[in-house]
Amino acid sequence: MGHVGPFDIHSGAREFFSPGCFPPLSGCAVNTIDVQNAGAQTTHARGFTGGAQAGYNLQSGNIVYGIETDLQSFRADGSSSRTVNVVSGIAGKVTVGSSISTAWLFTLRPRAGVVVNNNWLFYVTGGLAVSELKSGWTYADNVFGDFNAASFSKAEAGWTVGGGVEAMLPQNWIIGAEYLFIDFNNISATIPVLVSGGPGSDFFNHSADLKSNILRLRLSKHF
Repeated sequence: MGHVGPFDIHSGAREFFSPGCFPPLSGCAVNTIDVQNAGAQTTHARGFTGGAQAGYNLQSGNIVYGIETDLQSFRADGSSSRTVNVVSGIAGKVTVGSSISTAWLFTLRPRAGVVVNNNWLFYVTGGLAVSELKSGWTYADNVFGDFNAASFSKAEAGWTVGGGVEAMLPQNWIIGAEYLFIDFNNISATIPVLVSGGPGSDFFNHSADLKSNILRLRLSKHF
């Protein structure tokens, strides 16, 4: 059993920073509002997904209900950056970059549907989704020559909901199309700001989440 592509995957990453002062500057002169705004980014990615599925269905009249699971390659990545003034009144810039990616997806979902004309199944589905989210972050300014980069990853559980349609082919083959919306909880880390003189007294709260819209074709064998 499997899924074939290509498919579009849209993801979002958001970076949030703590308000505060950067150590090289006196009097807390940093335009922290601009710097925080630079971190609030959304990234759109495109990718491919494909893998294997298995499930079990029961039918009562024209009502079908059951459960299925799948494990698949889930290749999606994207990045974005934003540049703002690092200090109010000074012609210096800070650039904040962010990225997010994922490589695999596991779902476990009950589903229920109705059979039409003895051959077409229209169904809804929803349940657990798990993936490993990988997020990266960069900070650079052209005033002090400061640069910082960090990355982290975490396997995260989320939820999925969607629906689809299937048609029975000769020799018990089933072809179908399915849409899933997937939402994962965010992953986060607190990262010290590193400046030219050493670790600073401020820190960055880095947070990323992933929301995906998946449209896929399905080919299955009924036993």
